[in-house]
Amino acid sequence: MKIGQSEIAIVALGGLEFEVSAREIVDIPKLPDDGGITIGVYGESEGERAQVLRFDCFRNGPHYHMPPSAPGQLEIDASEGDGLDWTFARIRDELPAMIERAGFGDLARRVDAAALRAGWERVRDAAAACAGMPLQFKDYDPAAMAQAAEAAGAGAARH
Repeated sequence: MKIGQSEIAIVALGGLEFEVSAREIVDIPKLPDDGGITIGVYGESEGERAQVLRFDCFRNGPHYHMPPSAPGQLEIDASEGDGLDWTFARIRDELPAMIERAGFGDLARRVDAAALRAGWERVRDAAAACAGMPLQFKDYDPAAMAQAAEAAGAGAARH
């Protein structure tokens, strides 16, 4: 499997940082190639910078991780629009509640929801810019990635 990623655009907004990039995953055994925009949501929790959510707005399988250290993924309901539109609506209207459900209540209480509503377009604009960037590809072993994710999940059991 190969994963290509664009440069990462960082948007500071509402007491959070959004890391936005374009990604392509190719040569996946028994699956079609997929990709799109990825938006990682970061904030300070218990004195450390933590990724609290990740939205993978892929063409074939849009989904999100809440929190990213949890095993599995949550599918984005296509009846609510494409993955990007769905994600932008969540950033604008529901992000503090999602951060709370992800296990980061301390951070959720500090998020400036008014700033998210007023400035979410900055994340949208970063996504549009990343969509046009060239990608750097690296080879990955799916079995090794699964083992690493499992090991990371064991260390994040508090969420």
